Amino acid sequence: VVVEVTIDEEGNVISARAISGHPLLKDAAIDAARGWTFNQTLLQGVPVKVIGTITFRFELGDSFEPHDPKELEALKRQVHESPNSPEAHLKLADAYVYRGNNDEAIDEYSEAIRLSPNFATAYYQLGRLYQQLQRYDEALDAYRFAINIPPELASVNKPSFTLADQTYMLIASIHLDRAQYAEALNVLSEAAKLYPDLMTLHLYLARAYLGLGDKHSALGEYELVKKSDPEFAREILKEIRKKP
Repeated sequence: VVVEVTIDEEGNVISARAISGHPLLKDAAIDAARGWTFNQTLLQGVPVKVIGTITFRFELGDSFEPHDPKELEALKRQVHESPNSPEAHLKLADAYVYRGNNDEAIDEYSEAIRLSPNFATAYYQLGRLYQQLQRYDEALDAYRFAINIPPELASVNKPSFTLADQTYMLIASIHLDRAQYAEALNVLSEAAKLYPDLMTLHLYLARAYLGLGDKHSALGEYELVKKSDPEFAREILKEIRKKP
């Protein structure tokens, strides 16, 4: 389940809403997101409010404690017993990420992809890890692989890939952070054809337009969402007002 969160200047989650995922799991994901806290986000040394997403993955069966050494050993055994299972490697990689074993996680995600080249979820998770490690070019490569896999091929893998909309947003966020506004706009324009109702899309489009000096188009994004989502519209307007 992907939850969109607004984080205040102190790092507290002040609003959360599920934007994709199974309907029966959305409330649990929202409740979990509201309990998170983050480090302050600084813009030129000044704390600022930000909007982002948190992805929650739910597992069927017994509860999973990723920090429990017994759980990690159990996942290692699964990989040992089923070395050709891309799903087993994916689960072990996720556990390594939780524990901060990033090199091992990269190896396991890569093995899952080697075993199943159309495993879009593995590309997505690998991209998230690379982005977290600030290895942005590698993150972009992984994300692009994920969104370029035809849905009929990606869907044969378990779990199926359901985060394509967020992958576009993550690609755009990297370009925006690197002041690559034209590249961000290209990605967002493509995403707009597929996911026109995604609120983050309009915020990111406004930022891209502002980066290119196109305040008029940024105002157009504000007009598009001001009735359907006033909170998001206010965030867009704040961005516009920052620009002279």
